[in-house]
Amino acid sequence: MADAPRVVLLPGDGVGPEVAEQARLVLELLTPDVELEEHLIGAAAIRATGNQKSRHAATALTAVLNRFNRSARSSRRKMISQLSAR
Repeated sequence: MADAPRVVLLPGDGVGPEVAEQARLVLELLTPDVELEEHLIGAAAIRATGNQKSRHAATALTAVLNRFNRSARSSRRKMISQLSAR
């Protein structure tokens, strides 16, 4: 689904995998239309790939942050426009 919200899980190390798994379960239950991605990062990525973060994780994170930034800019413009109209 093209317009589905997208969440990237980056469990990391320590309690990260356990927390990410529970977050996944909650998101799947409460928002079944959300698009979930999970990528290795930190020691788990080093063990699996020899690199601290995978190229897939970096690409996914960059895409999500870019979308967030566009959304934030749009929200700021809208708020400024509303405040200016007062």
